[in-house]
Amino acid sequence: MKKITEKPDINSAIILICALLLVSPKSIAADLKLVADNWPPFTSDKPGQRIAADLVEKALERSEIAAKINITQWKDVLDGIKTNKYDAIVGAWKNFERDQFLLFSRPYLENRIMLVGRTDNKINFNDATQLTNKKIGVVEGYAYGEAIANNAKIIKVKSPTVTESLKKLLDKEVDFILTDSIVAQSMKQHLPQDIKNQLLIYTKVVVTHSLHFAIRKNYPNAKVLL
Repeated sequence: MKKITEKPDINSAIILICALLLVSPKSIAADLKLVADNWPPFTSDKPGQRIAADLVEKALERSEIAAKINITQWKDVLDGIKTNKYDAIVGAWKNFERDQFLLFSRPYLENRIMLVGRTDNKINFNDATQLTNKKIGVVEGYAYGEAIANNAKIIKVKSPTVTESLKKLLDKEVDFILTDSIVAQSMKQHLPQDIKNQLLIYTKVVVTHSLHFAIRKNYPNAKVLL
C-alpha cells in the first residue's frame, strides 16, 4: 500500500503571493509618520548632519513612499510610538523592552559607544566596571548595554539630549558621558578650540549597537512595509 503524503496547497500559496505583489508599499503607507531625535550626524533637521535620515528617506523614496521626519527628544520618540502619534523610528537600537512594541529592519549602520571625559579628569579606561561610583551622563531612554544598565553603582545622570549631557560634563556636573564615536567626533569638530582642549574621547569601545529602522507592531501592514 502506497504511503499517502499531504501535498501543500500550491494554488493557495500562488494566490497569496500574487495578492501581496498587487499591494504596493505606497498604498499601505500613504501617510507614514517618521520620528527621530536630534542626533547629528545621524539624524537632524540640518543638511549634512543626517546620515541615517538620508538613508531611510532614500529607501522609502525607492518604494514610492513619501514621509516627513519629525525631530524631537528621544523620550518623546518612544512615547509617540507607544501612543500611535508616530509610526516608525528612523534609527533605533534593539533591546528586549523595545522588541515588545517594535518591528526592526536588518541593521543598516553600526554605533560604537565611547566614553568622553575631560582632560583634567583622566583615567586609564578598560571596561565599564571602572565607572562604578562615577557620575555618567546619559540620554534618557537610550539603551547603553547591559554592562551599564545592570551596574546599579554607576550613577547615571539623565539628560534629554547629548548636547545637554555634554554641557553637564563641561560644567563638572558629571565625570564622563557616553555617546557614539562619530557623534563625539562631530561635536568636537564644531566646538570652539578652548572647549575642544577640555575634552578627551577614549578609544576603548564600551558597547557596539546595530542601528535599525523600526516600525510599531500595530501599524497596519507593518511586516509587509518592513
